Order: sequence, then structure tokens, then C-alpha cells
Amino acid sequence: MDMKKFLFLVITAFILTACVRTGPENTEYSEYEAQIVENLLYDFDYLIVFIEENSPLIGPIERRFNIDFSEEISRIRSRITLGNINFGRATTFEEMERVAAQFFYDEILMDITMTTRGLGHLAPTSEESLIDHFARVQRYLLEEERSSLGYLFYEMYRDPVLSRFYNLDDICLETDGLGEFDKNNITTTILVEDEVAYVAVASFMNSIELDGEVLRPFFEEIQDFDHLIIDIRGNLGGYMSHFTYLFMATLSDDVQVVNYPEFFRRTEPIMEHVEAYIDSYRVHNGFTGTFGPAADFFQENPMLDMNSSDRALLDYVVEWEFLIEPSEDNVPFDGEIWLLVDHWSASASENAAIYSMSSGFATVVGYDTIGVLGAMTVSIPLPNTGILFRVDFGFIPNEDGWSQEEFGVAPQYRVPFGEDILEYVLDTIMKGD
Repeated sequence: MDMKKFLFLVITAFILTACVRTGPENTEYSEYEAQIVENLLYDFDYLIVFIEENSPLIGPIERRFNIDFSEEISRIRSRITLGNINFGRATTFEEMERVAAQFFYDEILMDITMTTRGLGHLAPTSEESLIDHFARVQRYLLEEERSSLGYLFYEMYRDPVLSRFYNLDDICLETDGLGEFDKNNITTTILVEDEVAYVAVASFMNSIELDGEVLRPFFEEIQDFDHLIIDIRGNLGGYMSHFTYLFMATLSDDVQVVNYPEFFRRTEPIMEHVEAYIDSYRVHNGFTGTFGPAADFFQENPMLDMNSSDRALLDYVVEWEFLIEPSEDNVPFDGEIWLLVDHWSASASENAAIYSMSSGFATVVGYDTIGVLGAMTVSIPLPNTGILFRVDFGFIPNEDGWSQEEFGVAPQYRVPFGEDILEYVLDTIMKGD
């Protein structure tokens, strides 16, 4: 063999060897890729079975978006293949798992979220969101009155399986939330001198203390006005206490009563959460309602417009009753309050509309809301990836039985689509209707 041929074979062998991806103990990756894909499929099936067996919201979402949940899930599941995961420069099995988990989070779980428009709050939890929420949970546990829901969250966030995806070292008792507060979250203006004041709230996730520093002097300034417009169009929600404390408890001199039902299925995995959920509202939100069989509720409240398939899944009902006491530094407003909502008002913003209509706090005007209510949410860690997933299990209908996840919350004054909601209210005020 001549030298040129020998060198060619040596170089070729070197290139081929360099191109073979090797894993632990120099084993080809294919074996490990297959195991990782199997683990992803297990997590996917685990999540879907949990949703199908426990959530009462699949039917409303299927009808609202004209989709077949099972067909969509089969389509998304088929994407978990070797060809879709780019392991790139991963050189260890652990690195491969991390790459696969991020792919699973970004491509598969977010596909479920987008396809079902959230199916309530169905979505994977980001690390920032997890840490921020856990900081709040720990602060609750430091209070004198502690709820069992706080302990459930505490134990879940300390589950070592979560460390496979999240950096749990950042979670500590001293953490005061990682989210940056928006100094421009509240917009205030006077639309008609001495008559009409306006407040816009971009999010209910912001600091109550910070927003209160903006709102309280403004409320004092406009206390004798005839009208106050509170604009939560485009507000995707957050914490309901933001609305109840800064608005309902601040602007009223009377105890306000809120009533509405929330239904649940009879499934063992969620009953502990339902009881803890009720306990949390008793401790932190002044809940004084009852919990009992849905059949008893329907005897007194037939809700004849409720979809029969939905009704068949509903076993228990919480008849929420909240007593919202005036705050110590309240600024009572005796004029008329208007609450503006639209198709992008979601979660706590939708509950704000429900609370306002139930208590008479405000007149709700605008478009039907998005249909992602602030119902009971359970977070479950997926066994292999450690990704935390939120799923809603509460079914909140309107007084006729229509699922508000399917139709959204209907305002008292529905503005024709395309018309400006604020101009509609101002025109209504000027006409004296």
C-alpha cells in the first residue's frame, strides 16, 4: 500500500470516528435517544390522562374552538420523534435529557396550550413564575393564619423531581418574588372635569403597594365625581386580591357580598386540593359559603341551559360567598362605577367582572371576555422531565348554566363589536341612560 492511500484511509477513519456521536461509556446515542423519547411519551400520556380523567373543561373548549381534543392530542403526540429533537453538542446523557426537556416544554407542551387556548390555565410553568409564586406561598406560611393550600404548594415545590428542569436553589424563604413591578401599571386621568374619572389597570400581577400609592391620592381627588371608569381591557389577570382590595374594599363604605357557584368532578386526585382551596379562601378571602353535592344545587337552581354532557361530569359544588369589608383607609365613592372588559380580559379580570355584577360594585360594559376564568388550579409535576403543569378543574357557569369557559363572561352592556367601548360608556353617561 502506497503512502498516499494509507494516509487517505487514516484520515477517512478519523473523520468517520469523529462523526459518530457517543454517549456515556462511548455508546452510540441512538440507544439513549430512544430512552429519552420513551420518557417524553410517558410524561405526555401521563398529563393527557390526568386532564381527561379530572377536568370538566374539555367539552366547553372543544365547542368553543371547534376542535376534537383527542385528534389534536394525537397530532401533537406524533411530534415527539427523534427527528424533531436536535441534541446538538450534548455529550452526556444528562445534557441530552435537558435538551429533550426544553424541546418538550417549548414545542409540545406549548402546542397543547396554544391549540386549546389554555384550556383554562393549562400551561407549563416557567422557572420565573414558579419561583415568584413559591415566594408568595412561603409568605402565606409565615402568617398567623395558615391555609392547607399553602402547605400543598410548599410540599409540591420542594419535590426533588422539579430539580430536573428548574433551578430550585433560587427558591428560599428570603425570596420576595422575582418579577419586576411596573411603575406604569396604573393610568389615571380626568375625562370630564368634576364629573368623569378614568383608571386603567394593565395587570393584576403588579405590586398592590405600588399601585395603591398611585390610586389612593387619585381616589381622594375624584371622590365627589359622578362617574368612575375602571378599564381592564387587555388585562390578562393575576391575583384577585389586587382588585378586591385596591378597588372594591377601597371605594366602598359598605360590606359587599359576592356569590357564585363553582363545580368539580368526583375524582380522588383533586378532592384534597378542593378542600385546601376552600380552606385558603376561608383564611385569606373571607369565604363563608358551602360545599356539597351538585345534584342538591341543581334541584334548587335548574340551570336549564347547561350543556347536558357538562352537567353529567359535575359532582360537587362550592357556593362561594365572599364578604368584602371596607379597608381601614378606604375612600368611599358615591358615584357610578363602570368596569370595561373585552375579549382579552382574562382570569382575575373575568372574576373582577363576576364580582362586580354579583355585588353591584360596578356596571360591566364591553365585549364577552376570553373565557379563562380564575377557577381552581392544580399544578402537577411530570414524572420524567420534572416540568410543572397547571390545569384548571373548576367549572364556573353563568346564572343560566352556560359555561363561561366556552362563552366568556357576558357584560351587562354588550357593546357592538367594532365600536369603541370607552366611547360607548362616555356616550351612555352623557345621554344620562
